[in-house]
Amino acid sequence: MGDLSSDRPAQPSADAVANAALELQRARSALESGDGDLRALHEAVKGAARLTRSLAATVDRLVRYTPGTVENRKVARDLVADLRALRSCLTAGAALIDPAVDDLRDLADSAGSPTGGAGVGHSIGEPFDPDADFAARWEEWVSARPGT
Repeated sequence: MGDLSSDRPAQPSADAVANAALELQRARSALESGDGDLRALHEAVKGAARLTRSLAATVDRLVRYTPGTVENRKVARDLVADLRALRSCLTAGAALIDPAVDDLRDLADSAGSPTGGAGVGHSIGEPFDPDADFAARWEEWVSARPGT
């Protein structure tokens, strides 16, 4: 239990996470070459919400896995608390995007699929850096918090 020095590989979970990361990179690359198709945007946002829910379920599994894996009770308690907070954020994020998914579906189903963007967010032609994007979102969140 909790032996990080083991020579035993962390497969298959490590492989699954690595494969998921590669697939997400592929999805980001496909979005960077997007042409402003509203239906494609709808499918991408719907897929992101589905992936977010799946990630929340995976984090929930980690919450259940942690106590039997981490021997140090304090570390285990802290990790479980952090994972639960992460799961809550992921679940809330997926729920918050649902109305936008519905709106995009309605727009795509209405008279054609107009192209063009609203002029916010990441520019399609720019390379996407998830770490830089996270740092920018973190700064937005911190600056929006009351009392900071």
